[in-house]
Amino acid sequence: MADKTNEGRADRFPTPLQVFCSFERVEGVATLVNISYTGALLENTKMRPEVGTPIKLYVYLKPPRAFEAVAPSELFGVVARHGPSGFAVEFADSHDPELRQMVDDAAAIVAVSR
Repeated sequence: MADKTNEGRADRFPTPLQVFCSFERVEGVATLVNISYTGALLENTKMRPEVGTPIKLYVYLKPPRAFEAVAPSELFGVVARHGPSGFAVEFADSHDPELRQMVDDAAAIVAVSR
Protein backbone atom coordinates (compact mmCIF):
# COMPACT_ATOMS: atom_id res chain seq x y z
CA MET A 1 0.00 0.00 0.00
CA ALA A 2 1.49 3.29 -1.03
CA ASP A 3 -0.45 6.45 -0.20
CA LYS A 4 -0.22 7.60 3.40
CA THR A 5 -2.91 10.27 3.63
CA ASN A 6 -2.64 11.19 7.31
CA GLU A 7 0.24 10.75 9.73
CA GLY A 8 -0.92 8.62 12.64
CA ARG A 9 -3.39 6.61 10.57
CA ALA A 10 -2.78 3.34 8.82
CA ASP A 11 -1.53 3.51 5.25
CA ARG A 12 -4.49 4.13 2.98
CA PHE A 13 -4.67 4.00 -0.76
CA PRO A 14 -7.22 5.55 -3.09
CA THR A 15 -9.73 3.36 -4.88
CA PRO A 16 -12.40 4.15 -7.45
CA LEU A 17 -14.58 1.19 -6.44
CA GLN A 18 -18.31 1.16 -5.88
CA VAL A 19 -19.35 -0.77 -2.77
CA PHE A 20 -22.67 -2.01 -1.50
CA CYS A 21 -23.48 -1.21 2.13
CA SER A 22 -25.91 -2.86 4.50
CA PHE A 23 -26.95 -1.78 8.00
CA GLU A 24 -30.14 -2.00 10.05
CA ARG A 25 -32.20 -3.28 7.08
CA VAL A 26 -30.94 -0.39 4.92
CA GLU A 27 -28.98 -1.08 1.76
CA GLY A 28 -27.25 1.29 -0.61
CA VAL A 29 -24.24 2.10 -2.75
CA ALA A 30 -21.24 4.30 -2.05
CA THR A 31 -17.83 5.06 -3.54
CA LEU A 32 -14.92 3.52 -1.69
CA VAL A 33 -12.60 6.54 -1.67
CA ASN A 34 -9.76 4.90 0.24
CA ILE A 35 -9.10 1.79 2.28
CA SER A 36 -6.56 0.34 4.71
CA TYR A 37 -6.32 -2.67 6.97
CA THR A 38 -8.09 -0.71 9.72
CA GLY A 39 -10.85 1.12 7.87
CA ALA A 40 -12.32 2.80 4.82
CA LEU A 41 -13.76 6.11 3.69
CA LEU A 42 -17.05 6.02 1.76
CA GLU A 43 -18.45 9.01 -0.13
CA ASN A 44 -21.05 9.88 -2.75
CA THR A 45 -23.86 8.41 -0.70
CA LYS A 46 -26.95 9.78 0.98
CA MET A 47 -26.79 7.08 3.66
CA ARG A 48 -26.05 8.48 7.12
CA PRO A 49 -25.84 5.61 9.60
CA GLU A 50 -25.21 6.82 13.13
CA VAL A 51 -21.68 6.68 14.52
CA GLY A 52 -21.23 3.28 16.16
CA THR A 53 -23.66 1.50 13.82
CA PRO A 54 -22.46 -1.96 12.73
CA ILE A 55 -22.17 -2.09 8.95
CA LYS A 56 -21.31 -4.64 6.29
CA LEU A 57 -19.59 -3.65 3.04
CA TYR A 58 -19.60 -5.78 -0.10
CA VAL A 59 -16.64 -5.09 -2.40
CA TYR A 60 -16.34 -6.53 -5.90
CA LEU A 61 -12.73 -6.35 -7.03
CA LYS A 62 -13.57 -7.44 -10.56
CA PRO A 63 -16.80 -7.12 -12.49
CA PRO A 64 -18.49 -10.38 -13.43
CA ARG A 65 -18.45 -11.42 -17.05
CA ALA A 66 -21.55 -12.80 -18.69
CA PHE A 67 -22.73 -15.88 -16.82
CA GLU A 68 -19.83 -15.70 -14.35
CA ALA A 69 -20.57 -15.68 -10.64
CA VAL A 70 -18.27 -13.40 -8.67
CA ALA A 71 -18.54 -13.35 -4.92
CA PRO A 72 -17.88 -10.06 -3.16
CA SER A 73 -15.50 -9.59 -0.30
CA GLU A 74 -17.54 -8.96 2.85
CA LEU A 75 -16.07 -6.42 5.26
CA PHE A 76 -17.50 -5.87 8.74
CA GLY A 77 -17.07 -2.76 10.83
CA VAL A 78 -18.70 0.16 12.58
CA VAL A 79 -19.34 3.70 11.42
CA ALA A 80 -16.53 5.78 12.94
CA ARG A 81 -17.37 9.33 11.79
CA HIS A 82 -19.32 11.36 9.25
CA GLY A 83 -17.99 13.52 6.43
CA PRO A 84 -19.66 16.02 4.11
CA SER A 85 -20.76 13.40 1.58
CA GLY A 86 -20.26 10.10 3.36
CA PHE A 87 -18.74 8.35 6.35
CA ALA A 88 -15.76 6.40 7.61
CA VAL A 89 -15.84 2.78 8.72
CA GLU A 90 -13.50 1.16 11.23
CA PHE A 91 -13.11 -2.54 10.53
CA ALA A 92 -13.96 -5.01 13.28
CA ASP A 93 -10.80 -7.12 12.89
CA SER A 94 -7.84 -5.49 11.15
CA HIS A 95 -5.86 -8.74 11.52
CA ASP A 96 -8.40 -10.86 9.63
CA PRO A 97 -6.40 -12.60 6.85
CA GLU A 98 -9.29 -12.33 4.36
CA LEU A 99 -9.58 -8.56 4.95
CA ARG A 100 -5.82 -8.09 4.59
CA GLN A 101 -5.77 -10.13 1.36
CA MET A 102 -8.68 -8.14 -0.09
CA VAL A 103 -6.93 -4.83 0.74
CA ASP A 104 -3.68 -6.06 -0.82
CA ASP A 105 -5.53 -7.27 -3.94
CA ALA A 106 -7.34 -3.94 -4.28
CA ALA A 107 -4.02 -2.08 -3.91
CA ALA A 108 -2.51 -4.20 -6.67
CA ILE A 109 -5.46 -3.55 -9.00
CA VAL A 110 -5.26 0.20 -8.40
CA ALA A 111 -1.46 0.19 -8.96
CA VAL A 112 -1.82 -1.62 -12.30
CA SER A 113 -4.57 0.72 -13.52
CA ARG A 114 -2.51 3.89 -12.97
